[in-house]
Amino acid sequence: MGLLSSGIANAALISESASFSPSLVIDGGAATTSLNITDSGLVTDLDVWINFSKRSSVNSAGNCTTTDHSFLSEIVFSLRNPFGTSVNLITSGQYSGGTNVSHVLALFDDSSLNTAFGTPVSGTFNPAGSLSGFNDLSALGDWVLTYQDTVGADPLALNSWGL
Repeated sequence: MGLLSSGIANAALISESASFSPSLVIDGGAATTSLNITDSGLVTDLDVWINFSKRSSVNSAGNCTTTDHSFLSEIVFSLRNPFGTSVNLITSGQYSGGTNVSHVLALFDDSSLNTAFGTPVSGTFNPAGSLSGFNDLSALGDWVLTYQDTVGADPLALNSWGL
């Protein structure tokens, strides 16, 4: 999650994550998943990672399939803390192109010099909003990731994510 502090001498590194098998799939809508942070303290630096795939179809088991065209501009991710503060990680239209992507591992870090755009690739990127908006707020509670595919017919699959 980053550093938590209840005082300068009491900083701690917290990490939480979730993996999904089968992947969580959304097609033409939005859904959420959450991580519960049980440690108290204030956020001082937050990074978020997301592993996702985008394909042109999905099978009955919930897995993205085929190698046909998909629309990457439909991908949206945002993070909300337990007290309602929300930060956009990827906004609609930020990604572009029409290729399929599998198991893209994107780390969102305010200190990154890279901007996520074009075809999604694995790496470390600046989020669309500023994760520093969570600084000095309590980490305790449910952190909610919203993942969205804005138009149907080519689903977004969330494979895993973490703080």
